[in-house]
Amino acid sequence: MKSSNLMAALLFAALVVLTACGGSSSPAAPVATGASVVTLGDAAADNVVAFEITITDLKLTTSSGTVTDVPGSHRLEMTHLSATVEDLSHLTIPAGTYTSATISWSSPEVTFFDNAVPPALHEIQSAATGTATVPLNNLTVSGASVFNFDLDVAASVTLNTVPATVGATFTPTFSFTAMRGVGEVEREAEDGELEHIVGSVVTASATSLTINVGQGGSALTFVVNANTSFEAPMTSASQLVAKQIVRVEGDIQADGTLLAKEIEAESADGNGTEVEGLVTSKGATSFTMIAHDASGVSTSTNDLGKTVTVDASTAKFTISKTKITSGSLGFSAFADLAVGQHVEADNDTAKTIPGTVSVSDDGSVNGVQKIKLVQQALTGTVSGISGNTFTLTLPAGAFTTLTGAATVQVVNTNGQLKNGATVTAGATVRVRGLLFHDATTGVYTMAAGRITTP
Repeated sequence: MKSSNLMAALLFAALVVLTACGGSSSPAAPVATGASVVTLGDAAADNVVAFEITITDLKLTTSSGTVTDVPGSHRLEMTHLSATVEDLSHLTIPAGTYTSATISWSSPEVTFFDNAVPPALHEIQSAATGTATVPLNNLTVSGASVFNFDLDVAASVTLNTVPATVGATFTPTFSFTAMRGVGEVEREAEDGELEHIVGSVVTASATSLTINVGQGGSALTFVVNANTSFEAPMTSASQLVAKQIVRVEGDIQADGTLLAKEIEAESADGNGTEVEGLVTSKGATSFTMIAHDASGVSTSTNDLGKTVTVDASTAKFTISKTKITSGSLGFSAFADLAVGQHVEADNDTAKTIPGTVSVSDDGSVNGVQKIKLVQQALTGTVSGISGNTFTLTLPAGAFTTLTGAATVQVVNTNGQLKNGATVTAGATVRVRGLLFHDATTGVYTMAAGRITTP
């Protein structure tokens, strides 16, 4: 998972994407001047639990020296974006031949386990700033298209996991991977599909919806029309109120507008909270997780990378809507929740913050109505192929430390094979999908949404 996604022009739209390794590898194609969306994704490091960074600026430079500036500063947690993208901003890209992108960053922060027995969790913050120049290889902009960039967490941080001297060195590393046409038949995050966009309502009417996306994205405006579907009891976007949390599925259209295909209210009103993250421990009726994203009136970028306690005693358990076929795999009760899963916690009561904020207890989310299983990614080596299932053997890292599980079973019913990935014995792949757990056997099974090279 993730994620994650507008200034209209009279011609066509161009979509700028900063995306995960394992995204599209199609050759560059011409794109037209027009409205553009900027997103960010990540190739996650196995031993990192959370990695945050602020993208302070992004500039595109043409061969003639003309610079197009992507506005806004965005604080993002990156590990939940492995093999997907997050929406950042929207701008107009003039036609031309582009030679480079310049990405300015600041304040990287990492949360990881040391090598003690038992391991302890550490959060390292940095005031470092820097700029990365990414070659665009004389990319011609003259038609509707998608730019794909990547932030590689594994190459961006060096960890010292020795307890007495624990620390981190940051060297944020970006690259340009590909560009795709918005109008191509296969639609996905890298070429215009807007999947699982969660944010808080800014304005809403029967024909339009503007939301602030999570903690890192900026305001996105969606067209709402007769083809937009609503999750009951909603029947119109005009029923939404300011600061209410919503989930939107959509597409970028040829004219640069964003079309909302489906809208669901995640909170009953404007007082709710939504937190997404990695489950790190489980009690009798509650659990803790490292927050990777959040929406709602009492959330901020300070929550990212912190441990949050969630009271699940009255929650309904469900699976986030995706295209993934999960078959008989279930997530309908507290017993189905397990350490190592990525989930969302939705409630209608503001999050409480104790007087002292620390990595061990940032706060709590009470009165949770829904716990949703959301997508995540794991990297490993393929073996035991049988029909549409195989075993993914995982390297030592955060997931194995948390769960004690060295393998995950993968069910690939309708997953996309991306970036030249092959499911063959001995191949190293990254699998993004929904991760289920059998409390009786202790086995983790992932229903694959996409399989890509690391």
